[in-house]
Amino acid sequence: MVSAVIDPTGFKHPNNGHYFDGVPKIKKGLIDGYRANRMSYEMKDQYILLMKSLYLSLGSHDTAYHINRKHDYILLAPIDDVEIYWTLRRYYSTLRVGAFAYIEDPDFSIGYKNIKYMVNEASKHTDKIISVKDIYSGKLIDRLKNYVQTPLAEEIYYSWLDIDMNKPNS
Repeated sequence: MVSAVIDPTGFKHPNNGHYFDGVPKIKKGLIDGYRANRMSYEMKDQYILLMKSLYLSLGSHDTAYHINRKHDYILLAPIDDVEIYWTLRRYYSTLRVGAFAYIEDPDFSIGYKNIKYMVNEASKHTDKIISVKDIYSGKLIDRLKNYVQTPLAEEIYYSWLDIDMNKPNS
């Protein structure tokens, strides 16, 4: 969603609250059909060069790659325990469809440890950090304006805030 606010090119407004359709991203899973964790850093570099020619923003979960390449990035992160557990609950609630419908009471301990480790490592390499609380409490636009000079698609963010699963108490 944050990438779409920075650059809405290709963005498709979701009907299920999941804002990633049509927005380019790098995940540890797939990049354009390739297993990203099997791609060399050089292949990822080429992908980013291509995406930079088309988009102003590229979302990514591959923090190790960006740290290794010394990329300038904005870290969107759950900072405290409340934010971490909100993130995990929201993540698992989006999985409770289709093949993942069986997940009723997920064990958050592994996710918690992974998030704590990732945030700790990634925050050592950037001073551009936006907390999950900033995002779900309506402060994203003001925070982004500290780091991004392009016009922001604010309506995408405000419509995201209106979805129940994105509210702090959900």
